[in-house]
Amino acid sequence: MEENSENKAASTETLLSHSHSKDNSEIRKDKIKDWLKDPYNLILLGLIIFAITIRIYVFTLTINQPLWWDEGEYGLKAKSFAFGTPSNGWYGAREVVVPFIFSLIFRFGGTEVAVRFLQFLVSAITVLLVYLLTKKMFDKSIALIATAIMSVNAVHLFFTGRLLTYLWAPMFFLLTFYLFYEGYVAKKGKKYLYSCPVVAALGISTYGSLAFGILAIALFLLITERFNFLKKKEIWLMALIGFLCLLPQFIYSKIVYGVFVARWAGLQSSRPPANFSLIFDYFKLMPHLFGVVFTFIIALSLIYILLILVSSLKILSKNQSKTLNAYLLITLWAICIFGFYTYISVGWGVTYDGFVLSLLPVLAIIGAIGINLVFTIKFDKKFLTAIILLIVLVGGYYQITYADSMIKGKLTSFDSVKFAGEWIKAHSNTGDIIISASLPQIVYYSERETHPYLITQTTKDDPVARTTEDDFNKFFKETKPKYITDSIWEYVPQWVHEYPAKHNSTLIPVQVYYLDAAKTQPSMIIYQVKYS
Repeated sequence: MEENSENKAASTETLLSHSHSKDNSEIRKDKIKDWLKDPYNLILLGLIIFAITIRIYVFTLTINQPLWWDEGEYGLKAKSFAFGTPSNGWYGAREVVVPFIFSLIFRFGGTEVAVRFLQFLVSAITVLLVYLLTKKMFDKSIALIATAIMSVNAVHLFFTGRLLTYLWAPMFFLLTFYLFYEGYVAKKGKKYLYSCPVVAALGISTYGSLAFGILAIALFLLITERFNFLKKKEIWLMALIGFLCLLPQFIYSKIVYGVFVARWAGLQSSRPPANFSLIFDYFKLMPHLFGVVFTFIIALSLIYILLILVSSLKILSKNQSKTLNAYLLITLWAICIFGFYTYISVGWGVTYDGFVLSLLPVLAIIGAIGINLVFTIKFDKKFLTAIILLIVLVGGYYQITYADSMIKGKLTSFDSVKFAGEWIKAHSNTGDIIISASLPQIVYYSERETHPYLITQTTKDDPVARTTEDDFNKFFKETKPKYITDSIWEYVPQWVHEYPAKHNSTLIPVQVYYLDAAKTQPSMIIYQVKYS
């Protein structure tokens, strides 16, 4: 009897378990059905599928693309972390989080293709985060438009195919602002509040520009709360968490570069005289960043937002309007990034689209706000929707075609450097020394210790400066390189190009790569050194 009772009890438990599992399954299905009934969600799903599809196209197109100088640095550092290969050519002021992540891929058997796939994922996640942040700050309509603009952004698509940390910056900006908004502004819980400084610290350790995102948040608090935010325990706890999370980066920077903030120190060490003629260069770059259609809309939208903010200063200081707070936060985000990189442009004469990738999401949001204003016109809703769709399609088409042109135009640049590095790896041994002006790429592809012809800023790997041909001759005799290379890809003094001809008895050309199929324009020559 006892055995029968036990069996019946077990059977009942099993039935209840299956029933519970079925109920959960049905609940999930119902939730999915309800989610799909919302037309906004269907549009979002379509946009995400589209964003993923176009990024898969970029991924497949650039899967074997040669690495540029900065890419070579991140790649060689990743290999050095993973396999202990040479790391000379690495600029110590760079952040190491991304190359360390790349190194884990290499360490567990992955290849460069897997690293490129990670970049694809970062790019796709960024598009989704644009929607999530914009929906929280504004509404689904603006969020969908912003997502559409971001999904086709030509510059973002271009850098999706590059192994650079710039691509990670907008993702960390969006995630940091999302967590801050949810945790502090919307007061949705401490899990958002205290995970914000963790993510922010990781973002700064990935690419330092997020520090100016934190500045934007600090200015937002100062404007909306005066100095009252300094009286809140959670602010000080957030600051402490962020500082503790940044300590590893500070310590690494101090060990490797000798200062706690290497990126900033590196900038200060090479500062030329200011050139104020470059003060508007990033404004001039806008058509490149967004195309004419979206740039015009972003400009009008920004003017509209600024007028609203200026006319509502008293309300802002009382921290009583969700919309005004959202306008202020995104405006400060844009101003801080524009301001800092304009300072870099004027102070160092450098204007580069990769630096300002963290501007792309916020400008997409600002543009979306302007486009969405069409709905405030008292007219047929379907007609207004058609106008918005037309604006997004025209602007989006230009961006996609521009991205395709940029990517294909740079697809084979530095290809002979890649081929040369691979050839050297196959025809040399560990411990052999190479001389090449394409320092980081050759180190990455050949996995051999490589040095440039000349060096003005010495490093631990290259402690003696070389500024003349005589300096190089002395270095050449001391290091006894196996190969030296000459190419069109990096600037070198004329004597470097003439060096092999002057020493043709000891420098034997063993491999030549050409720009043209007719083999009339050499782009890279490898010389083997003959020792008597």
